[in-house]
Amino acid sequence: MGDDRLEYRITHNATEIKEESLLKNGKAIYSIQRLKAEFSPEILSATYSKEKLSEILRVECSDGAGRQTKPFLHRIGLAYLGLHEDLKNTFSYFKDSLLFYTNEQPVLLPVSVEILASDLGGDEKAALREITDVVCRLDIDIAAIDIIQTELAPHENTRLGITKFNPETGARHSVQITASHKDVAGNPSLFDFIKHESAGTQRLAGLIGLILHALKTGRVLLVDELECSLHPLLMREIVLLFKRRRYNSKGAQLIMTTHNTDILDDSILRLSEIALVRKTTANGTLVRRLVDAKTDGEDIRNVTNFRKQYLAGFYSSVPHPAL
Repeated sequence: MGDDRLEYRITHNATEIKEESLLKNGKAIYSIQRLKAEFSPEILSATYSKEKLSEILRVECSDGAGRQTKPFLHRIGLAYLGLHEDLKNTFSYFKDSLLFYTNEQPVLLPVSVEILASDLGGDEKAALREITDVVCRLDIDIAAIDIIQTELAPHENTRLGITKFNPETGARHSVQITASHKDVAGNPSLFDFIKHESAGTQRLAGLIGLILHALKTGRVLLVDELECSLHPLLMREIVLLFKRRRYNSKGAQLIMTTHNTDILDDSILRLSEIALVRKTTANGTLVRRLVDAKTDGEDIRNVTNFRKQYLAGFYSSVPHPAL
């Protein structure tokens, strides 16, 4: 941020946060280990003394049994005003600059349209057109997508799968999404998007809105298992959207996890952009960047066939089934 480097670290297992810290230019702003905290004098004030911050940590970030269960930065950034600039700026970065897409909570197309419309003066029709255009150019056999919203009466239930609620007005709308395909004669044929389109097409349409939003705003998009329900070539094209400057002039970043090794068998990723995840009994989940392996003396170059070496067990992250 500016000329300063802020580094946030968090280590956790399935039940608790083991360590949490925030560093500025290598110096700890705060450091927490098993609910024992150290705070830099720079972030302390009459309102937020060491005792006050420690109380927030103990009361609001723990389970009462000596385990930290909630990130301290998230709690104070969300609930407290007048914090030190370094705390506010770091929390704001996570809140405003990161986009998340997980399989457990996929972004539906109407939500994706709303997010992208925020970059287009609130024009949801323009946002839907942009999403549809990219979906079509990715060789999905869809000619058009339409979203129809119908306001519901106070006690009326929708027969459709999606209901949209406006918290400001209390209004509810049923949402119907149709996809237009062309039949053998070239005539349009309408399909229910939710009922008849594949899981991959639905996931891609929702994801495209987030991708376009990230590219327009320079945000960081994190996607869990990008390859899920997607053809490997579509996954490759999504990665290339972030790699090509004509699409990504704002410096947006894509951070993804994948089990599909095809992406390693291409020249689009450099060793500085690949990290391998390995689960161990002793040390939990370990993440190792390929560039770190090179630093350790292993013969890895950008021309290396990463996929071939990975499947051969060269990086010690390949599973070894024993069925």
